[in-house]
Amino acid sequence: MNGVVRVNAHVIDPDAERCRLVEAMMREHLSRDQMHLLRDALEEVFAPQDRGSQDNEHYLAEFIRAKTVENLSRRTIKYYEETLRKLLEYMGKPVRMIDASDIRRALSWGIERGCSPVTVNNERRCLSTFFQWLENEDVIRKSPVKRVKSLKEEKVDKKPFSDEEIERIRDSCNSIRAKAIVELLLSSGMRVSEMCGLDRDDIDLNSRECEVLGKGSKRRTCYFSAAAKLYIARYLGERVDDNPALFVSANGRASRCKPGGIETMMRKIGKSAGVSNVHPHRFRRTFATNNLRRGMRLEEIQQLLGHENMDTTLIYAKVDHELLKVNARRLS
Repeated sequence: MNGVVRVNAHVIDPDAERCRLVEAMMREHLSRDQMHLLRDALEEVFAPQDRGSQDNEHYLAEFIRAKTVENLSRRTIKYYEETLRKLLEYMGKPVRMIDASDIRRALSWGIERGCSPVTVNNERRCLSTFFQWLENEDVIRKSPVKRVKSLKEEKVDKKPFSDEEIERIRDSCNSIRAKAIVELLLSSGMRVSEMCGLDRDDIDLNSRECEVLGKGSKRRTCYFSAAAKLYIARYLGERVDDNPALFVSANGRASRCKPGGIETMMRKIGKSAGVSNVHPHRFRRTFATNNLRRGMRLEEIQQLLGHENMDTTLIYAKVDHELLKVNARRLS
């Protein structure tokens, strides 16, 4: 097997391990540029035909481990892993040998597959994060992604629901469960994943508040309306299962509801209501915009939404042009 051994089902390349040992021994004695020259020399001398793919797997595993330590969500980590593995396999080079032209080729491949500019830019950001990590870890001299510009995206005005659309959605809810979910999302501003993670014990109907587990495993308090309280109480009163989840699936199995199931339900409600683009995240946008119209400060909206960055809140909370005109005339 050309000196390759297996330990606990993991392939260990002795030459690769020797190279890493030499690098570790010389790290304190060489400058950063000298270290890169040493690595290039070791790569040229010792690299077997399949060494590049083995190294890529090693660095990808280390990167995923680093992101796991940063407490990113499982969904984000899965996206990083699947996207990077796909693009690295397509480029077919060791990460140390990848340059800007390889990055452009990989992104062009996305365009050829029919991906939208948004999707391709997401892949570019994924590559950028990975190669910036490699640069920070002194694996490469400079990230090649820095020389690759993002694609120009068509700006889409993501509008909140109008008052009329909300009423039509409410009228199209054909169950107490659906009404409870709509009112909770609309009045609390929580993410659909946060709602699906709620247990019955997490919610206080008397004070109309609940504690959700948000991104980065950060907890925050959300508040909901009297209508949401009414429908949640009625929904829980109808339940005969002992599942601790606040909402269970509507398929009769009483398993915790999942974001995908809620999204499917919303699409059906939207079709019945004659309202286009009905999805859970749009309720969150509507929550932010409506509270801005009512005079709530952006800092308060930011806290309720669980955003770390105010710029993200500004994307959600759209300023109503009529309200802007009235306020401008009032202050002039």
